[in-house]
Amino acid sequence: MSAGSQVPPKLDPTTLYDEQEKRDALRLKTYNSILEQVHNKIRVIARMPTNEKSLLFTVPEFVLGVPRFNTRDCILYLVWNLRQTKFDVQYIPPTLLFISWQRHDTQYKEERSPIVQTLKNAINPPPTELQPKPVIKKTTHQYLPSQAPDSTAKKVTFI
Repeated sequence: MSAGSQVPPKLDPTTLYDEQEKRDALRLKTYNSILEQVHNKIRVIARMPTNEKSLLFTVPEFVLGVPRFNTRDCILYLVWNLRQTKFDVQYIPPTLLFISWQRHDTQYKEERSPIVQTLKNAINPPPTELQPKPVIKKTTHQYLPSQAPDSTAKKVTFI
């Protein structure tokens, strides 16, 4: 083998990020599982008859069976996602989130509540549009009695 025939080793920079991509995917899966916990807690609170339309959620600093993750990044992810779905979220350091959907309660009562809608309709009934009856134009030929034998018209002869 001559010195000129050796191929130098190559390193593709994109391969350096394969491991990082796996870690990021696992981190995202962890963040989504925590977000699902938040959603489940919201559903439970919303079903309670005396719910306050808000809750406090403590973001876990670790999850068993999952590599450590940056709690601050997880909090940012949770806050961003909850705000995208129209929840009011306030961060209370170090790991507490105050989540509220109170403003949606007012909107629901005004726009969708069957009780409120019934009361509104009782006070201000919706206007019913009077539609004129269609005009049927007939010619005199259409008013002639039927010649069928079972006709209900009586045949009368005048003298």
